[in-house]
Amino acid sequence: MYRLLFWNFIFLILFSAYCNGQTIEWQRACGGNNDDYFYGVATDTLGFIYVVGSSATENNGDLPLSCSTTSAAQNPWVYKCDSLGNLQWSKCLGIDGRIYDIVRSDHNTFYITGWLCDGGQPGCDLWYAEMDTTGTVGAISFISGGPNEEEYGYSVGKSSIHNLVAVGMTNTALAHGDFDLYFLASDSNGALVQWYGGSNFDVGSYIHELSNGNLLIVGTTFSTDGDITSTHGNGDAWVLEIDQMGNIIWQKTYGGSDWDNAYSFLELPNGLIAIVGTTESADGDILSNHSNDNDAWLFIIDSIGNLQNSWTYGGTFTETFNKVFFNSVTGNFTVIGLAGSLDGDVVFNHNPNGGNEIWHVIIDSTGSIISSSTFGGFGFDTPYSAVTTDDDIIIVGSTNTNNNGDVSNYHFSAVYPDDGWVLRINNFTTNIKAFTSTEIIKVFPNPVHDKMKFIMPSAQQSQRIEIHIYDLFGKVVLSQNEFIRSEELDVSSLSSGCYIISVLINNQSHLFKLIKL
Repeated sequence: MYRLLFWNFIFLILFSAYCNGQTIEWQRACGGNNDDYFYGVATDTLGFIYVVGSSATENNGDLPLSCSTTSAAQNPWVYKCDSLGNLQWSKCLGIDGRIYDIVRSDHNTFYITGWLCDGGQPGCDLWYAEMDTTGTVGAISFISGGPNEEEYGYSVGKSSIHNLVAVGMTNTALAHGDFDLYFLASDSNGALVQWYGGSNFDVGSYIHELSNGNLLIVGTTFSTDGDITSTHGNGDAWVLEIDQMGNIIWQKTYGGSDWDNAYSFLELPNGLIAIVGTTESADGDILSNHSNDNDAWLFIIDSIGNLQNSWTYGGTFTETFNKVFFNSVTGNFTVIGLAGSLDGDVVFNHNPNGGNEIWHVIIDSTGSIISSSTFGGFGFDTPYSAVTTDDDIIIVGSTNTNNNGDVSNYHFSAVYPDDGWVLRINNFTTNIKAFTSTEIIKVFPNPVHDKMKFIMPSAQQSQRIEIHIYDLFGKVVLSQNEFIRSEELDVSSLSSGCYIISVLINNQSHLFKLIKL
């Protein structure tokens, strides 16, 4: 009887926090009494976290004197914290502008991009620069733009030829139309500038160097002419491969008859490219849509742009994918995005009426969802970017949730409600830390459909290993008493739900959570 009560107590504690698949290690709402936003994130070699964005707060909350302003203009903002979320310093790098992206260079400095609007002339100028770990801008600092022009930087990347490359959009008089996709590269010889598009609106959202030495750009186009040779409808996802000098190698559009966007991508070990974004379409390259609103979108292309797979995810309301990662051990994708629904692929929303939540989804190689988790509160919580570190993911965005749900430390303001939000979550796709031990045992996949594998590095072949799986009431539902250290365990007989796994090595127990799909 006492044993049963003990297990019930353990289960109630563990599953109240962990049954959703991923858990928050820590989170922090950052800002002051005005609107504040986080757009990009990177880490250094020591594990410190650098978050970039913008703030209209003046000298209160988490903002120092360097963010002084005489208006409600957004100022470029950098926020540094340690691996546990403790603030190290907070700085504004200029007045009236935003820093939208950050990436670590090969020298433990950082490249940043965004825009500045305080040049004393109409319009905003695209800005990119090198920044050290103290938040000091280095010798590489370039502002691009002219009178009455608008230039914006959305993504910055490293280059094996140039120091850095960046993309965004421009309405320069030399462009093809309203706004062109803007490409810039910087090295010791100066800056290389190029723009791509047609007579309508075109934007670059993300750039990264491929393994073949070329650069891939993803974004959105509304044009049907110029550099765009084919379209599907009212706004397409647009992908371009260019060489280091900016020459187009190939470009293609993807989508359907409605509005489709590409926000980010990842080159896979087999040379394929996984791209994430959002779509309102239900035809063309889009096989289905869960509603008349935006669905989150993951699609795969080969090295010359041929579409291989296209999957959509969501519910009644708006869903998007912003960032994609790949686990080479499990072959699964981890995707970060936004969920606004209460149904469909969104298994939980903190807001009973629906609303923006940060969405963490694990997807297998067939496009099936393995795990779906949301983070937020009763307000609107919006992700912009994320970075992986070991088995964790650091996500940044904004929140106006007033200290409920997953959000605390929120700086309430009735007029300017947004805080920057940074959270670090477990990403249970390879290693899982035991609840009762500091030992790391590899258990994957988890969540699981049928078979899971255990790898216990500290266990010798001669050691006795037992596996016991308990349900929510402390009842043993599956056991294997003579377990080989790298053996597979078939759990297909279990019903969908949450369980506790007990791994006994020489009678020492290590407890884990298990989510059975």
